[in-house]
Amino acid sequence: MTEVTDNNVLATRYTNNSSGKATQKTVVIPAKTGYKIAIKSVSLLQYQETAGTTGTITITAQSDGGTETTIATFIETKTTPQEKESSTTFTSEAGKSVTLRWTILNSVSSSKTYGKKVTYEYEYVSSSDSTGVMIIIPCSTEAEASTIQEKIKDVVTNIGLYIKQ
Repeated sequence: MTEVTDNNVLATRYTNNSSGKATQKTVVIPAKTGYKIAIKSVSLLQYQETAGTTGTITITAQSDGGTETTIATFIETKTTPQEKESSTTFTSEAGKSVTLRWTILNSVSSSKTYGKKVTYEYEYVSSSDSTGVMIIIPCSTEAEASTIQEKIKDVVTNIGLYIKQ
């Protein structure tokens, strides 16, 4: 599992995202052939500049060509940093990258909503649909199986070969 933490402070006064400017952070997790990307959790510290205001931080995930999905929404009114964390089950399609976005909105434009220590955890999960076709070759001995394995490796690259008794 990979954990990434950004110690920069995110902040905005936007009360809506019609211009797209309320999106304060965007991260792309690169695809790996034959693997899905599973987003495990997101967390941050959230607080308000001014008492009596309400801030909302929404985190979305989107697989290449897929629908943008909200994976966490945090709401805060306090002016001291509050820990926010959410587990998620978002998983990309095999071989697709994932884009994460943090959008921050405030109840009034005269004050800011802050997010800091933005953290996300993800892992690459082997895709069962990337297994492809399996070839089974019965052999008389383990030495014979090893010989066949080496001959195949000489011709075919990027292949997993296993000997099982």
